[in-house]
Amino acid sequence: ASSGPAPAHRETRSCAKYHAMAAEGAAAAAVAAGAFGYNRENYLYDAEFRFERFAAAREYANQQTDQYREDIRALAGLTVKKNTLWCVTCTLN
Repeated sequence: ASSGPAPAHRETRSCAKYHAMAAEGAAAAAVAAGAFGYNRENYLYDAEFRFERFAAAREYANQQTDQYREDIRALAGLTVKKNTLWCVTCTLN
């Protein structure tokens, strides 16, 4: 009763298995290198646009802050004007 293939066949299968794994590893490395190069190229191309978007967002945030400040000044001015009118009205009575 034999328990499997002869030792020579086991060696051949094992060697073929390692060659297949090495080939798969090499293929995966090539794909990864290609993808990295592609992504790096796109990243570098987009760097200037990314900074422009950042600068525009900062500018919009600054403008929004200025609008808030103007609104607060206007509300404070209304409060002062209302209180002045109340003082005048109370004085006349």
